[in-house]
Amino acid sequence: MLGLGVNIYARYWLSRVKRPSIPACAQRHSGLNELEVVPEEDEFGGWLRIALIEEEIILHRNSDGGQNQRVSVNLGAVSLGSSNGPQSGQLPFSRANWRYLWSSHAPNNRPAISPLEGPIVALAYTDTWLGRYALLNVTLGLGVLLGVQPSLNLDRLQLRDAEGTATAVFRCWWQLRATDRGESYPYVSGCELLAHPDLVARMARICVSPIKALTIIERIPLVPLSG
Repeated sequence: MLGLGVNIYARYWLSRVKRPSIPACAQRHSGLNELEVVPEEDEFGGWLRIALIEEEIILHRNSDGGQNQRVSVNLGAVSLGSSNGPQSGQLPFSRANWRYLWSSHAPNNRPAISPLEGPIVALAYTDTWLGRYALLNVTLGLGVLLGVQPSLNLDRLQLRDAEGTATAVFRCWWQLRATDRGESYPYVSGCELLAHPDLVARMARICVSPIKALTIIERIPLVPLSG
């Protein structure tokens, strides 16, 4: 039997896909919007994007005159209720232990309190000899309340209902793009959590307010490349 760290890493690798058809990090803006619908040509066309983490590193040669920067996107489904949004520096996710986020044996795993307010999705970062990477899933208590749990098969990370039907899926990607000298050299990595519309509808019925996508963008200047 695989150790927990190896099992999660293997399933993370099996969740890898080509970068989906979504706007570039630099094209996004912070704000509160409707949940994004996955295009029909996608394998999960019609599903809803309830979480997205992506980072793009854009580098220019000195002669380009462009600004080198790291652009980070944090998008999460939330039910804000009477609040106006997260505090400064707060992400639109709750935090979780990576050892239990995709495990069906999390300790003290109790149903969420209904009506639900706040983040719908939990974020965890691994910290093992295999590396550090982000994991996304619905919050543990919400998963119990909805009656969905991680698939026990050695396949990509996904949630299934009592009938064994996939209701949410985790996907990740990373790529290094190089162009001719004098052009941008962006590096992109990201992950997302998609949910079936029926699951989102069930979430909405137990939330204090309509579920929205809260996006937070961070732009950090980088040192220019020489040459």
